Amino acid sequence: MIEVEKKYRLPADAQDIIERIRELCSLSKAVRQVDLVYLNGISSFKDFTPGDPVLRCRSVDDDVTFTVKRKLPEGGVWEVELPINDAGVDRVEDFISCLGWNLVTRVVKARSSAQADGITIVVDDVEELGQFVELEVLVATTEEVEYALTSISRLCTKLGISEEWEETRKYDELLTT
Repeated sequence: MIEVEKKYRLPADAQDIIERIRELCSLSKAVRQVDLVYLNGISSFKDFTPGDPVLRCRSVDDDVTFTVKRKLPEGGVWEVELPINDAGVDRVEDFISCLGWNLVTRVVKARSSAQADGITIVVDDVEELGQFVELEVLVATTEEVEYALTSISRLCTKLGISEEWEETRKYDELLTT
């Protein structure tokens, strides 16, 4: 599957957009997510080179997932996830530090989600950054990507989301720049 996603940073005066989302679909109750982002051998994204591995430990309530990501030279992202629910975040942090990885960012957010028009809508309230809306469509082939982008654009118009609010950087990058 190919993930087609766009993220938009909402201005402080855009609460009407959240209300439009609620009118369109039923947002889930917000869950608290904490992402610990680690780099190997470097202590900042300033020294990061695309293709270097990134390690993330995400906790959602009592569930913990360990993820390693690496951007591939030919495009796309190689990603492996491992649920480690019984370990607990503190033990995982100790384990990762013992391997020599450096904690570079802590992303704390409240996340709600819903489905509308075949699109997953995610509303994130990210500590220190503000509110974001992510719109995501999963497609099976590259031929479907353009249609997914058009669908996302149509939903943006329906919700009143301006294309100029698009944010291409990840939360961990925004917190370290």
